[in-house]
Amino acid sequence: MDSHNSHLKPLTPPSEEHYGNKNFNQGTQQHLNMTDAVNQAFEKSQQEARNTQSDFKGLSNPGNATTETDQSLTSFHNFFNDLFTWKFPRASGVVFAGSVSVILAVHYIDVLRYVLKGLYLSFAAVSTAEFAGKTLTGKGFVSQMRPQKYFAVPRESVESIFAGLHQFLNFLVLEFQRILFVENFATTVSAFVATFFSYFLIKYLPLWSLVLTSTILAFSVPLVYLKNQEVIDQQIAHLSEIINAQLNQAKEVGGKYANEYTAQAKQAAGNLTGKVQELTGAKKEQVKKPYRDETEPAVRESDFPSVPIAAPVTVPADVIEPEFQQAIPQTY
Repeated sequence: MDSHNSHLKPLTPPSEEHYGNKNFNQGTQQHLNMTDAVNQAFEKSQQEARNTQSDFKGLSNPGNATTETDQSLTSFHNFFNDLFTWKFPRASGVVFAGSVSVILAVHYIDVLRYVLKGLYLSFAAVSTAEFAGKTLTGKGFVSQMRPQKYFAVPRESVESIFAGLHQFLNFLVLEFQRILFVENFATTVSAFVATFFSYFLIKYLPLWSLVLTSTILAFSVPLVYLKNQEVIDQQIAHLSEIINAQLNQAKEVGGKYANEYTAQAKQAAGNLTGKVQELTGAKKEQVKKPYRDETEPAVRESDFPSVPIAAPVTVPADVIEPEFQQAIPQTY
């Protein structure tokens, strides 16, 4: 074997005279450069794919954050927080581009119509192939490709889907309560601003446009804030000082006017009370009491009949006239 290889001569690249081309070396070098560029691009794409996969794994990190009531937050809390703050730029970029594409596709493309079209074309193709196979060979082409066992959704997949849905519902409920009970003042104010403008914009913008705008703002506003956090915080602090100064001034002016109005109200009430008392006293003086001499007794003896001092006179019955006798009741 070695003796055989010893007779072999090493391969040498063809010379320029062999091909008769003066630009041979230049063409070869260009080919090598192009090959290197393709290899570098391929390696770079593979590296980007690995980095993107790593970013998505980072988004799925559940974390250990809790609420003010010592309740554990769901994994969706960290997921959306890292997603909107671009903590993992590749994953956030992919999700943002995919979300915008889906919104535009749903609006401008009749997805349901194309789905139905794809279904009827697929059914027509397999029906035609099966009919042609049975006609030509006695066996259908499609039925021969039938798998031994149809695909079925595993129970574990369904349970994982429902577990994720349960966590998402808890995420919505917990975050709504945290906003409602002002666990974070800035978050509650942001929610107020978002809902306030949405209430008015929904009258003029279609639903898809409002969803697209909300998606763009959700991915852009946190990023702009993080990139310019120092400047924005300074402006917010300066604005807060101005607002507090104006509020204090308004309180002082309001307190001053309130004291003046209170004093005027008390004076008016006093004047009104005096006038009421004067009118009431005058009316009382106008009422005349019946005159009675204080020297005379309140009850006189002449007001009562005199007491009889002799026995009553008895008249015989025969003296009384007959008509009076009939009027006198008989006593038995």
